[in-house]
Amino acid sequence: MITISKFEFVKKFVNRTILRIISWTLLSQLIYLATYTYLISKVGNEAFAYLGQYISTLTIVSIFVSMRMEMQYQYQNDTKKEAIEGKIKRTSRATIVFGALIIFVAINSNMDFSALAILSGIVGGGINAWNNLSIQKAIANKHYNMLNYLRNGWIVQSSIISVIYYLMGGQEIMFIILSDIIARFIVVVYVRLKGIKEIEVTDTIFQNKENTIDIKTALYSVLTYNLPFILLPSIVGVEGAGILFFAFRMAMAPVGLFATVLNDYLKSIYSHKEGEDIIIKYRKDLKKIGLTILPLYLLGLMAVHVASAYDLVEQKTASVVIILLIPSYLRVLHASFGFIPYFTGQLKGNYNLFIRAFLYVILGLSCSLLTNDINSAAVIQSITYIIVAIDGILLNDRIVRRSKC
Repeated sequence: MITISKFEFVKKFVNRTILRIISWTLLSQLIYLATYTYLISKVGNEAFAYLGQYISTLTIVSIFVSMRMEMQYQYQNDTKKEAIEGKIKRTSRATIVFGALIIFVAINSNMDFSALAILSGIVGGGINAWNNLSIQKAIANKHYNMLNYLRNGWIVQSSIISVIYYLMGGQEIMFIILSDIIARFIVVVYVRLKGIKEIEVTDTIFQNKENTIDIKTALYSVLTYNLPFILLPSIVGVEGAGILFFAFRMAMAPVGLFATVLNDYLKSIYSHKEGEDIIIKYRKDLKKIGLTILPLYLLGLMAVHVASAYDLVEQKTASVVIILLIPSYLRVLHASFGFIPYFTGQLKGNYNLFIRAFLYVILGLSCSLLTNDINSAAVIQSITYIIVAIDGILLNDRIVRRSKC
């Protein structure tokens, strides 16, 4: 039986490495939100509708490019590591070249912005798959400074490039997407020049744990959270889709900040727990995380009201952000324990969860199509993501109850 003191979780969580990762992630998210809050007031919401289509396409394409092989990198011998790295890099290069050629043809064919944004996502997806491989290499070799740069560097670089381009007189509606591609490519070049020093790692946190590539679950997951932003411009209009995407990025920013770090930390703790211990610890940690981040979300709610009152954010954008804060909070609680199905080998439940989630999203999009209103679409998407998050939290609880880990 495990007993955890009130401050044990905080004491274990607060260490130099974790604080450094959180600090860089928080800084990059603040720069991102400040930059694009400024840009959206200058170039309009339409640009962010196309950015949403680009980012969503990029995320989906990167899954197909890598087939999640990078997640196996740190658990393989040197020969298999080289094979994984070679496959991903070759496929990434081919995807980038293929996407660039299609974009060249599309530009000369006077294709609309929506199509160009989606095609740009093909190029971005190839670059993103390459960078995801580098992230796993940095984790495997405990290269935390490089890990911080890989996860956050492109965000800061993209923000800086976008602002500089705008201030120099660039008014093209696609310049934000171009800035993102350039920033991601700079990361690839930097890692290529700098390199990630290989070390022999003997204390992998997944030692004696099953670690299976779950491509089907990954695909349904990225479709759940990205498909709406590809289709929304056709449902609520380009301006409405831009507001929804920007509000979604603002509301979901804490997910990237908290869930990623908590997931990495908790994996290292739970890998040493078994049977009844993991059930007790899961429920206590879920409650503690929920109580810890709740005040931060309340502060975020106040910040959105203040930003709206001083016209830093449009009122309609602020309303959508507030609507999406509840699913954001629940998603942190679910994503922080996203490793549990993999630890226990019970991937079928995880797969079924995201099939249901995908169906919820399709139903939500169908309802949005009937309403054709931005606020209604935001409420429907919020309800959808709340259902998905609660479903995931309950799934993790069922898994730990019936698992012997």
